[in-house]
Amino acid sequence: VDHPEPIDEEEEDYVLKPEDAPEFVTKFEMPEEEVKEVEEISYKPVELVQPVGEEFDSEPEPEAIDAAVIEHDGQEYLIYGGGHIYALEIDPVTKHAFGDFFWDSSDPRMHHLANGPNIEEDTGETTDEELWVEAAYMEEHEGWFYLFVNWYSCCRGPESTYEIRVGRSSSPTGPFLDKEGTDLRNFGGTLVVDLDGNPEETGPGHAGVFTFEENEKNIMIMTFHYYPTDWNLGDWLEDPLSDWIDGVWNTRTSASPWSYIGAKEIIWEDGWPSLSAEDFDFHRYWDSL
Repeated sequence: VDHPEPIDEEEEDYVLKPEDAPEFVTKFEMPEEEVKEVEEISYKPVELVQPVGEEFDSEPEPEAIDAAVIEHDGQEYLIYGGGHIYALEIDPVTKHAFGDFFWDSSDPRMHHLANGPNIEEDTGETTDEELWVEAAYMEEHEGWFYLFVNWYSCCRGPESTYEIRVGRSSSPTGPFLDKEGTDLRNFGGTLVVDLDGNPEETGPGHAGVFTFEENEKNIMIMTFHYYPTDWNLGDWLEDPLSDWIDGVWNTRTSASPWSYIGAKEIIWEDGWPSLSAEDFDFHRYWDSL
């Protein structure tokens, strides 16, 4: 090993150079080995790009959001998804998925129920894209399973474009068709409520249903959230955190697009649901107890 020249400690501006580094030389020997013949392996070309015009056979993966559960004949299903809606059979005891917890479109317990619309929310024009769908909820009524979903955009205050759509099936695993017979996986969905004609409320979404007995008759109520149209959305968009004061939310001056809860009675006609014009009076429920 060659040693570099010592550095004068009093020389303040001295900069190390590559030639100052010590030189190391390592010697080793490789044992001789017999060269083995490599067996030739046949190969098969694989197309990595799907040819144009051929149908791509796969199921789209949903976002894991907005879960609801329904039971039928001793089996339980988790209804969930964003972008696409699925039913996943779960263990009725543990409430866990059978098998592993990873997405697998080939799993026989996974059932594709719905996709989003193909109508642009702003222009009303048809598009080839599958637009957003979420907030699924399923309810059984007189032998039919009703799948309620939300199209379009949530959480924008008065600019929210949420609307609740529905399809029905004789099975919780589908297929679900709308009133016109269109599959919900193929842009189907009958409108339940959108509040477009309401000057004070907009963006209804995330349906839930509860049933109670009144005068020996089952009454079904749909709950949903909505937004008042008089939110000062401009202030919120400019400064979303302006209403946080010392870690406390100032509800009196809030311009943020928080939602309210609505409830209306479900009116059934020819096996299809619509909602009452007036809000549900909860005194009816308390008086029925």
